[in-house]
Order: sequence, then C-alpha cells, then structure tokens
Amino acid sequence: PPQENTTHWIRINPIRHYYIGDVFEINGTTNIGINDSLSYWISKMPTLDRNGHYGDAIRGIVRTQNLDCNTTRWSFLINTTEFSPGDYDVVVGTENMTDADWNLFALADKNLKSI
Repeated sequence: PPQENTTHWIRINPIRHYYIGDVFEINGTTNIGINDSLSYWISKMPTLDRNGHYGDAIRGIVRTQNLDCNTTRWSFLINTTEFSPGDYDVVVGTENMTDADWNLFALADKNLKSI
C-alpha cells in the first residue's frame, strides 16, 4: 500500500513542581514510530537572555517505546542536584523540532518550602 502522510504529534504529560535535588521522570506519548528518536531540551526561564541568545540548556535524545498500536511512549529522568531554583522550560520534539511540545516546571529550595 502507498505510504500515507501522517501528521505527527508529541505530548508531554503534566509535570508537577519539585525541589532542588529531586530526581524525577518527564514522560509523554507520540504517534512517532517505535524506537524512533526524540530530542529534548530543558532550560531555565527566561530562555532568551537580554541579548536575544539562548541560555544554557540540557539537551538529550530519548527513544520511543511501544504503548499500543497507534501510540508510543517516551520518558527520561532528570536529576536536579546541580539546578538552581526557578522556572524551567521543557521542549520535546523530532530531531529537527518540526513537531514538538513544551511544558513548564518549577524548582524550589527545600529549605524555603515555597512550593
């Protein structure tokens, strides 16, 4: 049969707020094939500095895994030991980022209990 043009989608599941030093999973679903690569990018907000340059970011690659016949899942762990308190932007997408989703999470100092 001829190959169908498929619109890809990527979803990041809700991310709750955490404390500096927590290790947690960021995960979601997509209709991209099994064992395909997705790129992720995590940066402290604001993402752009005052000169319009992107700040430091954690970047990585994650592979999709089977969930059901039309959906795959993906996940990766984040260790926040070296992070600083603040709001963070998470972007997960195809390697060229033509299809992507984004979400936010906040990190607080455990001693301040501000979350």
